[in-house]
Amino acid sequence: MDASDTARRALLATLSDLHTIAAWCCHDVGAVARSPYHFGRAVELATDAGDAYRAAYA
Repeated sequence: MDASDTARRALLATLSDLHTIAAWCCHDVGAVARSPYHFGRAVELATDAGDAYRAAYA
């Protein structure tokens, strides 16, 4: 794994976290129709990052 791959995985993991936060924010403000999109993207991004923990958390 080189530096660019490490950076790519870190960025994907961070994006996954942001989508998880966005999903919960949507849920909290009553925009529940949008939260599944963000949860789904969070899982996809975490999976692409190779981070099973984040995928399960999302």
